[in-house]
Amino acid sequence: MNEVIALAPTAAAAFSGAVMAFILKCILDYYNRPIIQIALRQNGGYRKARTVGGYDARYVRLLIHNAGNRVIHNCRGYITSVRKESGATPLFDQETTPLTWANSSRETMDIPAKVGLYLDVCSLHRPNQISELWPSVPPTHNRFEEFFQDNTTYHFKIIIAADNTVPKTRDVVVMFRTDDEELTIQNWDHPE
Repeated sequence: MNEVIALAPTAAAAFSGAVMAFILKCILDYYNRPIIQIALRQNGGYRKARTVGGYDARYVRLLIHNAGNRVIHNCRGYITSVRKESGATPLFDQETTPLTWANSSRETMDIPAKVGLYLDVCSLHRPNQISELWPSVPPTHNRFEEFFQDNTTYHFKIIIAADNTVPKTRDVVVMFRTDDEELTIQNWDHPE
């Protein structure tokens, strides 16, 4: 019996040490976690660029910033719903369509800590002086060809997800006119 009483302080110390190690690990994991922040590109939401065909294009781009202290692995963006202002029925709202990263055809990217990368949502092209709105999706996923031909406001619901962090959702509202050279982004709230 005396032996058991003699071992009690050692067992209590070992248990206390294990609890403290667990608490310290939880604190370090919380501090070192990746954090997705979503912001609209600073110059009104879009970037002007000259395309291969020689006409100007405007890209609606989201800045996906890792505000955390660990790499975001396999970050990707999806359109989860898109609808026209004029109609309440979305083109789809049960499926997802992947977006591509700016200047790339990749669907996933690793984002280092304290770094931001741009994800394209849609683009305005003007071949033959007629504006066309195109979603920035891989060619195999493009089922939007006839959907984006109306002069109206389009509501995109975008989700940003990764392997090792909590997903974030953002609404992007774009006003499109076939006779205009600009896109208007509406109702954008600043990054969280």
